Amino acid sequence: MSTSELAAEFPQVRDALEDLLNDAQYLQAIVHTLPQAQQITQAQAELGSANEALAQRNVALQEPLMRVRQETQAALDEARALEARWRMLELLEESSERRVQKTRKEWRTSPGLNMRP
Repeated sequence: MSTSELAAEFPQVRDALEDLLNDAQYLQAIVHTLPQAQQITQAQAELGSANEALAQRNVALQEPLMRVRQETQAALDEARALEARWRMLELLEESSERRVQKTRKEWRTSPGLNMRP
């Protein structure tokens, strides 16, 4: 059966299809009554609500996360300062050890100061 035969046999279908093609709001109203379209609309609303809940959670976590970030940065800064101090103390210890070794060597090699048994 051709399209023209179908239109001739069912003129009301042809008129309804023309109305759908000519009226975008009518077409949209018909589409929104379809179960699949209603399911998609419901899923979209649920996703929107879930997204809003996540956004609110993110906003609520922002201040505590910033506080943790600042505390972490302060701890890192302190660790770096302690590491620099440690290096300085190691250098001082090495310098002191060299002076002690030099003094011991001088003491051992100096006549009259050698008190070794």
